[in-house]
Amino acid sequence: MSKEKIAIDIGYGQTKIKYKDKIVKFPTAIALYSDTGIEYGDTNIYEFEGEKYLVGNESVLNETFATMNFEFIYKFAPLIIYHILKKFHLAGKPMPLQVNTGLALVDWTQENLQKFKERLSEFEVNGEKIQLTTNLVPQGVGIYMNYKNEGSKTLNENLDFAKMNVVVIDIGYNTINLLHINKGKFQRQSSKSYPGLGVSSLIKPFRLYLENKFKTSFTDQEAMGYAIDEFMMWNGIEQEEVINHIKDEKRKFVLRLFKSVLQDELPLLGRAHMVLISGGGAYLLQNAKLPPHYAVDDEPMEFANVKGYYLL
Repeated sequence: MSKEKIAIDIGYGQTKIKYKDKIVKFPTAIALYSDTGIEYGDTNIYEFEGEKYLVGNESVLNETFATMNFEFIYKFAPLIIYHILKKFHLAGKPMPLQVNTGLALVDWTQENLQKFKERLSEFEVNGEKIQLTTNLVPQGVGIYMNYKNEGSKTLNENLDFAKMNVVVIDIGYNTINLLHINKGKFQRQSSKSYPGLGVSSLIKPFRLYLENKFKTSFTDQEAMGYAIDEFMMWNGIEQEEVINHIKDEKRKFVLRLFKSVLQDELPLLGRAHMVLISGGGAYLLQNAKLPPHYAVDDEPMEFANVKGYYLL
């Protein structure tokens, strides 16, 4: 019997999916469902381990759980995957299902890998039992695989990756992953993870700035949207002061990245044949002045990991 394959990149900010020729994303957001007695819209309510939840876009305007650690991913990955399978009409299909996904380097331990694989192998949502085969790789490896597979508009497309010393800087929501891949082989010893220094280090202070300015609460996902779009309306008025503020904070983020966070890795970056910058946070570096052997990945960068996972 043939096996269905789907790639899922569960990030701390957004979840990205590739299935066949479709690529989509939604906020990695989970909220408890509160029954107001009013039925409306296309709300999907999921019963999972004794509670009812909303997932993704439908949960953003509710009080969402913090999405900043492995415990969240471990707890809710089955629910997120079920939500995706329902959207793609894969739940309940009799054929075997393979999910290709990854974990951040900071979470990449033998204990976590075993626990996570067991967690995803069989679970139940809405009374429906799901069984999966799971392929796991470190987040960031997918970026390398995708770049190698598709080539690039930013550098020579005829690169011989089998001979190259490559460093991938994967700027995610919570974590910056630095992956060293030499002659096609992942180098765990010289690869590092910087939790708490990803895009969230910019978004969380920005969210507090918004709350202080407008005297109301905002979610991290709302703040992220304003930061990416560099556009905000409030009471029908474009908020230029807010946008100028976030533009300046994005400039400082890039400065901190190379002058502080990656300062100790400059010798490794200098020896690399190519430094590939990708992930959802790489949009912040599109206009930055970088050395000639640095390449900011082709858009859409937030999907580079999941496109690489799909190649497994």
